[in-house]
Amino acid sequence: MASRAPISGVTGLSWRPTGSPPLIGRDEDVAFMRSFVDDACLYGGALIVAGDAGIGKSVLADAASLYASSIGVRTLRAVGAEDEANVS
Repeated sequence: MASRAPISGVTGLSWRPTGSPPLIGRDEDVAFMRSFVDDACLYGGALIVAGDAGIGKSVLADAASLYASSIGVRTLRAVGAEDEANVS
């Protein structure tokens, strides 16, 4: 992956606000999210992040949203409710 210019107020690959805890062991996931945001800027897209409770879905979505905001991209986030899990 090509190196990217630093984003003001954001440190490291995780695009976390300065002073917040790091995303340990998530470099590959965060790099994927950043690549997705870059591609979505050109082609559009939607990403569903699913998994068990407590594995860091919201933290990854926060990192992607912070990165998107830093490059001037609007994001839309939705959160499902457990009682809607079988609705389809």
